[in-house]
Parts: sequence; structure tokens; C-alpha cells
Amino acid sequence: MSAMDSRVHALLTRAGERILELFGHDENITGVGVGFRRRGGKLTDEPVVAVMVRKKRRPGLVSRRRMIPAAIDVDGTLCPTDVVQAQAVLMNANGWPGALPERYRGLRFGCGVSNLNDARPDAGTLGAIVRDNTDGTTCILSANHVIADNNSAPRGDPVYQPAELDWTAEETAERTTIGRLKRWVQITGGATAVDAAIAQVEGVRVEANYRGVELEPPSATRPAIGMLVAGDGFGNVWLTSMATTLRELNATLLPATEPPGANVASSAPAQWTKLEKVGRTTSYTAGRVHATNQSIRVEVPGVGVVEYTGLIKSQWLGWNGDSGAMVIKHAEQSEAMEPLERESQARIQALIREVFETCEVLPAIQYAYNVPITEDEALSDDIRDNFMSQSETGRFLITLCYLNTTLVNTRLERRQSAEEQAYARTLYERYQPTIAEVMAGSSRGLEVADRENYFELLSHLRTSGVLTAEEYTAAYNLGRSHESAVNGMRRAEVTRYMNRPTVLNSVRNATLEMRSLTQHGPAIVMGAF
Repeated sequence: MSAMDSRVHALLTRAGERILELFGHDENITGVGVGFRRRGGKLTDEPVVAVMVRKKRRPGLVSRRRMIPAAIDVDGTLCPTDVVQAQAVLMNANGWPGALPERYRGLRFGCGVSNLNDARPDAGTLGAIVRDNTDGTTCILSANHVIADNNSAPRGDPVYQPAELDWTAEETAERTTIGRLKRWVQITGGATAVDAAIAQVEGVRVEANYRGVELEPPSATRPAIGMLVAGDGFGNVWLTSMATTLRELNATLLPATEPPGANVASSAPAQWTKLEKVGRTTSYTAGRVHATNQSIRVEVPGVGVVEYTGLIKSQWLGWNGDSGAMVIKHAEQSEAMEPLERESQARIQALIREVFETCEVLPAIQYAYNVPITEDEALSDDIRDNFMSQSETGRFLITLCYLNTTLVNTRLERRQSAEEQAYARTLYERYQPTIAEVMAGSSRGLEVADRENYFELLSHLRTSGVLTAEEYTAAYNLGRSHESAVNGMRRAEVTRYMNRPTVLNSVRNATLEMRSLTQHGPAIVMGAF
């Protein structure tokens, strides 16, 4: 994938702003961003303005007044658009235990922090140590919603480390106070590119060459890219720009560098730039830039709807409680970093499985097809944990199932015909014991009959209305593209096959052709309240 020219990026940014001016009042629109067009489910090299909507409909079902034009004119240049279905962005938080709950003296970035003002214990992440340019004092940097409570905390409010959510019986406010809230960027109705605050350090040591809990500080070769502020609970995360954050707060990132500011990226990173961070909940993780200059609407408690702008989108970098974490450009931009990314993905997906502990689809299948599949919940868990979660493709499909549980349940609300129920029971009785044997260690491999039954199942699901024509075609073509390769494979061989990047890309591209599927969930602020 080629990098986007900076002039093109700037032009598309202006086009996105124009789209919000013209169509921002439409509640179906959830945001805009700059990226590359997807055609036939595959990512192309064509730069576009991505217009995110709650529900993407066929052109014939959209009124002219609400129709997003194929291109927007900016100073005589037509900037192409690409409409993408994405969930509305909401602000939310949950109380999650942290991987880094300990006390750190001297202070290190990546550890847990919180403030006094919240009504109940909370936690976020100490993003960095900075110098306040107005008076030269040393301060900690984190998100506004972590240490300033969305503008509502008073100046001088104590900031705790460890975060109050992580306190042991021995901890007290006096013992854990590391500073006092000093200044924040106000989050107001309208738009903001920053969610940040600083607190002046008090009574604790900060080493001149301080480092992170599990990470070295940023440098000229590893500049700070941004600050983690939001995620959707399914692995996708958004960052605000570190350069913009520091400018708005009038602060300098420490340790100091020559020339000043060399440790902060001065412009948006290129897509696919590899990143790393350390945060209170998930500790060290690695990912890469998926998109830049995204705008999303956020319901901020006590403030209202706010448009977060200039965001950087990534994946598998964090979870609730990692808000405020500093994200740094990884020094290693080669394929050697991929094991770190896979480990991070596995860690985040383990947290996703805690949220979706049981398969909510099984009762709906049982109702629609009259098969006793809910009795197989243990087998379902075994397949998820000991087969699907062992490969990149399997983990992607697990997440996709979680995201589309409501859609599947809705389509299975009515009982299927007697003919479809009889077919489902025959299939169930044939494969339930076979799958159980394979999971127990049987050496059975995939047979020609298995492939034929897959395509027959797709046909039944299409005929009964469970699959749309578009979904059927994509799933059918996907099966045909892999049927020869997997013939005769045993379970371990299938797992290795599903770990191939080409297989993951093939499956991901097929699901992108199914426009009714949700690819990521609503973004939420990643505090742990």
C-alpha cells in the first residue's frame, strides 16, 4: 500500500470538513475520515474521504437531500467519497482490573492514575511526564476524562498513583497522591482535537531520564505519535495527536531533546506505521496506523455531543483503563514486529471473550431450527478457545460474530419451515459427534463431503432468508477459493493454514463485501470507572 501524498491528504481533509458542513445535521452520519477506497471488499490505492454512517442503504432508498455525492468540489478539485457503515460513537466506561496496578516511585509513564473528584473509584493511565512552559514545573500528562473528569474536577484536585481502583488495603489518599490537577483543555459542545490535562507533580521523585513501566521514553527515532483516548470494545482504538495536545496545553514532553521537540511527531503518521504503547490495563502492546484525520461524534457526560477531530485509528493497542497512554512510533518497522502485534491481538481478544463469555446465538439457532444446540455450550466454548482463537483468521471471525450477534438473532426470530428444520437436524446429527471427536483429538481430516455440505448449507440459509444475496455470494466465493487447499487437512493443519496472512486477508475482504455486517463497534472512552 503506497503512502498518501501530503497535499492530497490536506485536500481530502478540507473535503471532509465540507461534508460535515453540508450533511453533519443528518443523524445517520457518525463521522468522516481520510483513507483509501474499498472496492469489491478490497483496499485500493485510491485516496478518498470516508463518510461513516450508522446504516448504509442502496442509493434508490436514499432521498436526494440525504445522498452523499460521489465527489466534493474543493477549489475546483473533485475529491472522491466512500460511504462506510460504522456504529455511532458513544462514551462509556467499565471497571476493569489492571495489568499494572503497582505503585511506581519514581514515576514512570504507563502506570495507573486517577483523580479525587469522581464519585467512585476509577483508573486511567499516566501518559507522560511534561514540563509546563508557563512556569517550568514538572507535570504528568493524561486524558481530561481520567484526571479532570470531563472539565468538572476543581483545580488542585489530588491525582493518585496507583489509581484508586487499584488500591490495596494499605493505600490511602495521602500515601498515593502524586500531584494536583493544574490545567486541562476544555471539552465543550462542538468540536475538539484534544482530550488532555496536566497535574503538577507533588511529593514524589521524577528521574531526569525517566522511562515507562515496560518501555523506553520517546526519542527522535521513536517519536510520540499520540494519546490513546477511545476504543469500541472490539479491538479498534482512536488516538489524539501528541503534537496538538502539547501545543494546546503549552507543555514540553520530557526528557528534553535537542533540538527541542524532536521526540514528538510533527505531522500525522503514514498509514501502516507500526506503534507501541504501555498502559495500566493491558501493559505493553503493539499495533499499526489504520487511518488518520478521522472525526467521530462522542456523547460526553456532563457536556453533550462533541465531535472529536484529527484522530488516528489503530487496532489491538488498548482497553478500558488505558486512556491517556502515550503511543510511540516503533523503532522496528519491518516484519520482525509481527509477533508483538499477534501477542497484543491475542491479549485484547482474551478481554473481549470475558465480555462475551457465552455464545448468545445458540438459543436463537435452537428456536429457529429446533435442534438441541444449547446443550453443546461447552463444546462451543472449546471450539472458540482451543481452535478458533489459535489463529489470526479464527480470532477475526470470533470478533465479527460478537459484533453481529444482534443481527443474527434478529434474522432468527421466526421459526424456520418444517423442511428447513428437518435439514438442520440431519446436519446437526451428522456433524455434532464428528466435531466433538475432532476437538477431543481425532485425526479426521476435511473430506469432499464436508465441502459439499458447506455449499449446501449456504444455499439453505439463502433460501430461508438468513443470508442476503450479497452475503451468500461472498461466502460462496470464499469457500470456492479455499476448497482445494484445505482438502484432507487435519485440525492442526487447518489452524496453521488460518494463520497465514493471505488467508486472513481473503476472509476479511469477503466480509467487507457483506455490507450488512458491522466491522467495528461504537467507540468509547477507555477509562475504567
